Amino acid sequence: MRFFPGGGRVKPKLKLKLFSTAELEAAYEEIIEGADAAPFGELLESLDPGRVLEALGSIPEEFAEAVKLHDVQGLSYREIARITEVPAGTVTSRISRGRRLLAGLLAIFREDAERGAA
Repeated sequence: MRFFPGGGRVKPKLKLKLFSTAELEAAYEEIIEGADAAPFGELLESLDPGRVLEALGSIPEEFAEAVKLHDVQGLSYREIARITEVPAGTVTSRISRGRRLLAGLLAIFREDAERGAA
């Protein structure tokens, strides 16, 4: 499956790079295999909040929505289940997978930024 950064909407004069879910999950695996004690937190701190929001808009909506509701708005799993009308177990799964996809995409963003700065 492939998707566009920005939730599938193409902005004029903007070249978008496509990433497969497998590419994002592979980038996530590289993060967690590193020596850092809290790799995801460190990754988030190293990026501009705008990039994080851009990345959230670039992962599939069902995962982005669950991550936003839980990690950004602070809602409980039960509240998210009620809002999204899916079982709590599905919410748990979507948050977990959404975080993996988000972390993978953020790692790719950071690598691209580091290459551009070099």
